[in-house]
Amino acid sequence: VGYTPDYLFLLQTILRSDPQ
Repeated sequence: VGYTPDYLFLLQTILRSDPQ
């Protein structure tokens, strides 16, 4: 469509990397 799953990957990485 136009949406890339790349942003989803980055978001998940940030959330998983969140120690808080």
